[in-house]
Amino acid sequence: ERVNHWFTKLGSTGFKIERDAKNNGDKKVYSLKLEFNGSPIRSEDINKVFSESDRRNLAFSVFMARAEKMTNKDEIILVMDDPVVSFDDNRIEKTCREIKLISGQYRQIIILTHYKYLLYGMIKNQADACFVDIKSLPNGSSSLAVKDISNITLTAHEKACDRICAFIEGSNDPEIMSV
Repeated sequence: ERVNHWFTKLGSTGFKIERDAKNNGDKKVYSLKLEFNGSPIRSEDINKVFSESDRRNLAFSVFMARAEKMTNKDEIILVMDDPVVSFDDNRIEKTCREIKLISGQYRQIIILTHYKYLLYGMIKNQADACFVDIKSLPNGSSSLAVKDISNITLTAHEKACDRICAFIEGSNDPEIMSV
């Protein structure tokens, strides 16, 4: 039931998802029964009905439904690795809004991503967040630095204007010359 809640909330509508359990000897084997607008979907037809975004949403919805069942959530750190892969901007926005809504229930939520629009969505939803940049170093290790988000949502034009203003004010930062 909660998988359906998340799946719909994050933009996949018209689907009904149920867990199906069958005995295979002494083991239970679980699978999903799917319907779209009341019509059953055969497992071999899932790729024809589900977009890549729907498949990713299903995986994320199962993750979120399981996370909801955790006890002692205030002690749990959720780690999400690129939860919005293949999502369009609208679905990313919905995901950011939902992550913000549940964020107070968990000790911490760590989201790893390279999608700028996910950062924009978290900023737009005023998530109480710290953004950290992870960079690979030539020696094979990595460095962490708190990301300055003050200009992350600026357009290329606004960034160029800021560099020009800094130049006019006498800054000699070499990046200013890259306008």
